Amino acid sequence: MSAMPEQKIYEVAAALTRLRGETLSSLSFATDVKTANLSVWLRGREQVISEKRVAAIMHHLGLKAKSLRDDMIHKWTALGSIKDIKTVFEFCLSSAQKQQTLILQGDESGLASHYILQIPNGENAVYIVVALEPTPSEVPVLTPTSIKFGTLVRYKYSLQSLPTKEEELKLAVSSLCEEATYNLPKHVDGTEGLAELFEADSIDQNSAVLRDEHAEGFSKLKIELSRILNSGVSPNELASKLSTLYVRDAGLPPIS
Repeated sequence: MSAMPEQKIYEVAAALTRLRGETLSSLSFATDVKTANLSVWLRGREQVISEKRVAAIMHHLGLKAKSLRDDMIHKWTALGSIKDIKTVFEFCLSSAQKQQTLILQGDESGLASHYILQIPNGENAVYIVVALEPTPSEVPVLTPTSIKFGTLVRYKYSLQSLPTKEEELKLAVSSLCEEATYNLPKHVDGTEGLAELFEADSIDQNSAVLRDEHAEGFSKLKIELSRILNSGVSPNELASKLSTLYVRDAGLPPIS
């Protein structure tokens, strides 16, 4: 794990508070800690809040012990700088996690740039949806060059309009990352080479580009199929409906 001193945990909390768009009032409401105590603690006066309450604050902000929680989708917004993001990563991520981090960058036409990060966490993964907003003097980017680790995959569509409902968002994010991982070059043993250097027309060496013209459509299809199956529809019933709607009209033989 990172060698950041334990007493710096308030700096991580302050960084996460800004990234999540929290206020002292919203943080106080969620954790039942007085705003005055939060204000002082976030500026470095640790003794004003007990360890139990500190754990509750960090859990609300997305950390369990010194690890990012994998039972939620983290949604961060940074204005003009990625300093807060780097503060959190240096506190939370091991060298192995950094090496296997996937950075999915959307193709954006607006001011803000949008990213999805997939970070391994044991048998699970941590997902972070990041929006970077420029200032008149700074245009922040999230790349292997700027954070010193990870593999960048540039997605040819925007990542701005993701689902808002938590379960749908988790499904969409995991599907996009799965697709990105599938498109990465492989080692000779068939495993994904997330730590390799790839040649691509990008400013970063650690990068790859998704070129499949149907990538967005397949992602939407996978999300919708999962939603239908999760609603209780059986695979046989779904296959029958698809056959009725499309196979027959196209003059194809029925599914046996």
